[in-house]
Amino acid sequence: MSDEEAPVLIVGGGLSGLTTALFLAWRGVPALLVERHPGPSFHPRAHRVNERTMELMRAIPGLEDALVDAGPWAIEDFAMVIGMTVTGPEMHRMNLAEEAEAVIDASITPVRVSSAGQDQIEPVLLKFAKEHGADVRFGTELVSFSADDSGVSAVIRDRTSGSSQTVRARYLVAADGHRSAVREALGIGTHGVGTLSHNVNVTFESPALPRFMKGKEATLYYLRNPKFTGSYIGTHIPERGSVSFDYDPAKEPLSSFDDTKCIQRVRAAFGVWNLEAKVVEILPWEMASRVADRFRSGRVFLIGDAAHQMTPAGGLGGQTAMQDGYDIAWKLAAVLQGSAGAGLLDTYEDERKPVAEVTVARTVVNYIERLAPHRTDVPRDVKADNIGVTIGYRYRSRAVLTEEPDDGLPAENPREPSGRPGTRGAHVRLERDGIPVSTIDLTGEEFVLLAGPEGGAWTEAAGQTDAPLTAYRVGGDLVDVDGNWAERYGVGKAGAVLLRPDGYIAWRSAEGADEPATVLEKVLAQVLQR
Repeated sequence: MSDEEAPVLIVGGGLSGLTTALFLAWRGVPALLVERHPGPSFHPRAHRVNERTMELMRAIPGLEDALVDAGPWAIEDFAMVIGMTVTGPEMHRMNLAEEAEAVIDASITPVRVSSAGQDQIEPVLLKFAKEHGADVRFGTELVSFSADDSGVSAVIRDRTSGSSQTVRARYLVAADGHRSAVREALGIGTHGVGTLSHNVNVTFESPALPRFMKGKEATLYYLRNPKFTGSYIGTHIPERGSVSFDYDPAKEPLSSFDDTKCIQRVRAAFGVWNLEAKVVEILPWEMASRVADRFRSGRVFLIGDAAHQMTPAGGLGGQTAMQDGYDIAWKLAAVLQGSAGAGLLDTYEDERKPVAEVTVARTVVNYIERLAPHRTDVPRDVKADNIGVTIGYRYRSRAVLTEEPDDGLPAENPREPSGRPGTRGAHVRLERDGIPVSTIDLTGEEFVLLAGPEGGAWTEAAGQTDAPLTAYRVGGDLVDVDGNWAERYGVGKAGAVLLRPDGYIAWRSAEGADEPATVLEKVLAQVLQR
């Protein structure tokens, strides 16, 4: 007999775990989350909530605003600089708002991007998760677990009182980081390039920072000089910054990095040898490139760093983690609430593992180009460009009715959407009852069927199904402001598109059908695996 029960037990309260807890709770599934640390992250670590992640976050009223407000800078001001020192000449500067290949503008998505660091993002996710009914317990660790055909039994322990209790859950989500004890217990290995470098993050404070960084507050520096190889970025506190640098443990043991030595590295990064500064926190970490061999074992799922570890070059680690959390949350909720069959959960690994493989490979290339051009020992496996892995990645699974021929590409250019199943539903400007709305805003809570102006038979068919589905007719219920909906989704006037809760296209019909209700029922039965 267990002390308590929960539909889902989440182990780990970082970006991926909190996102999972939030979106489960928002969908009416009050998960239990345990995190061994006493509170959210203190160190900035991952930065930004990018466009694709924000499209998912935007579904919850007020969350996009809260995440944007948490950021210290307007994202339009953000720049990336490559140089020798922070105060020295710039070898290369890339302003994201001016770099054509990097720009994801209003023609691609209506969302805003947040410049917040992980230490600012996590409290926002925590607040919203609790408000929606998630049970989040910091200072609580997983001691052990066992899984069977009907669920997972776990022992958790309060690290302050030392008291333990048993929990019985239908599913367990492992969000416990790259050293995942859950993954290790399951015997799931990893593959990839492996360790690229050993690093130390130093958060520090200096009264001189506002003077040195005036006009350059929103800048990420990649630095390389004889005394320092690493990066620098500011924080929401003007006098506080963060450097990250690599070291050789064979020559410098980690224990040697005391406050004095770390301040010397800070000074080397700035090229100012008399810089007055004090250490706030020292955080060792390993830069690595790895992907778990499996993302699922029975009723246990791996997400975030437990499933994949990538370099910070490109800022994609935190984004991928949050997107994992969203994906497993909507699928678990659908199964637990009876609208989908258990087979839908198989699509988590089918969809998210290929995305992780491509994204991890991209961040290795980013690392080499920005910090380690001398690393000829590391393979440059370019599967997709940065915009592709940010907002153009594709899904292939039983929850998508893939069209043939399939080109097999891992991503598509979001500026040239195809409307093919397995791709993200493109942003199209619409009006509903005179109010501007994007196709992005229609999804989130449930499935959405969009039919053309002569597709009334499809919307009628949607009304006959018991699936969680809302239907609209573009050219009827919705006004196509720019007249480009049919082109961007690849359908005719009588055609239709089925969008999943994550905004991905599950199926489309270019035109009408003789028996639309029968067709739609078969489509939903496959997508929902019921």
